Amino acid sequence: MVSDIIFLAFCVGILAIIARTYRLVLFRFKVNEVKLPTETVVKNSETAAETVFNKNMDEIVYFLKRQSIELCFLKI
Repeated sequence: MVSDIIFLAFCVGILAIIARTYRLVLFRFKVNEVKLPTETVVKNSETAAETVFNKNMDEIVYFLKRQSIELCFLKI
C-alpha cells in the first residue's frame, strides 16, 4: 500500500518534470523567417506584431507567482 503511493508520487513527479521541460523547450524557440531558394521569404506574423504583453510574459508570470495569486484575468 505505502509502496504504491510512493510509486504513484514518483510517476507524477517524473511527468511534471517532463511537462516542464517540454514547455521550456517549446516556448524558447521560434521560427521568425524562412528563406526559400526562389528568393521567397516567409515571415512569422507573431514577430512582426509582438506586443509588450508577449515580450514580458515571463516577468508577468513571475510577478503573479511571487504574489501567490491563484487566479488572474488579463484582457488584451
